Order: sequence, then C-alpha cells, then structure tokens
Amino acid sequence: MPKIVHPVKDPKRLKRGLITKFLVDTVYLAQQGTPCYPIGGQGFHTGWDLNGAGGGDSDLGMPVGCISDGVVSEIVRNNGPLWGNIVIVWHPHLDRWSRYAHLKDIQCAVGQELQAGEQLGTIGKGYNGTAFAAHLHLDIIKKKLPTPTYWNGSGSLQILKSNVQTYFENPKVFFARYGLIDFESVSSGCRL
Repeated sequence: MPKIVHPVKDPKRLKRGLITKFLVDTVYLAQQGTPCYPIGGQGFHTGWDLNGAGGGDSDLGMPVGCISDGVVSEIVRNNGPLWGNIVIVWHPHLDRWSRYAHLKDIQCAVGQELQAGEQLGTIGKGYNGTAFAAHLHLDIIKKKLPTPTYWNGSGSLQILKSNVQTYFENPKVFFARYGLIDFESVSSGCRL
C-alpha cells in the first residue's frame, strides 16, 4: 500500500508524538452561498480548506508536506485575485495529482521528486498574502486540469458540479481509502 500522509502537522505537537487535528473549514462540493462555502455567486468547492485548530491565522507559515511520493508537475506564483502560490504534484503510483494552494512560500521546483511528508511550502493567505485567513486549500485531482488554476468553470449549477466531479476526488474518500481520517469539521454545518 502506498504511503499517504497528512499535508499539515503542528511541529510543536509532533515533538511530543501527537498530530494536530486540522479543521476542515470548507468541504468538497460545498455550494457557494451556504454556511460551508459562504462566498457569493455560483459554484462548488473543489477540495478541502484546512485550518489549524487555533483558527484564523494560527497556522500561518506552518510547513506543508507532500501527501505521498511524487514529482512536482506545476508551480504558479502569486496568481490573483485569490489563489496566490500553488504547487501541483503528480503521484504516478496513485494515478492522482495533489494541488496545494494559498501557500506563503514555495520550497520546491518543477521536476523535483518529493517523498511523502517532504516539505513543499508553507501555509499562507492567498494572493499577495491578503486574500484569506491563513489556510491550506488541498485538492485531489483525478484528471489533468485544463490549467493549474482551474476552478469549475461557468454555467448552471448542474454543469459546475459535473465539472468538479470530472476533475476532482473527494479528499475524505481519498484519505479514508488509506486509513487517514484524522480531520475534523469546524462547524456542524460542514460535517464531513
């Protein structure tokens, strides 16, 4: 079985042998305008927004690790108005990519081989460091994206949802497949 790890851990707790349960602020396929995804307009969330247990900016600058062995396939720097820094990693043994967005720093290069848990960046706040409260946006991608910043297009809600389901896998399903279910929802409205 491939080695799969959490992308974010609190280094202070790791020294004591503990893993912080990061909160899932926004869940896969949460519809815009709902308590799980309050941004206005139409669309669906493509992955998970992970925020430290302290909330707010408590996890700003924390290390972000690769979820499994892979090769950095794409890097995007400071893409506005929201994304900021993005790293995409190809995992051939999983037939999946992972996308890490809103990073403060990028600490890898295109073509670099990463091991499970190896640091690729740090948690940030999106474009220009001001777009959001600090968190990691994590996508599990099952079909190569048209662009590294692909969201879910435009059109009816049915089309938007179909676009997400074509390209993205529910992170809860992905991590559960490998026995990792150590995430909590931040509110009852966004229960996993």
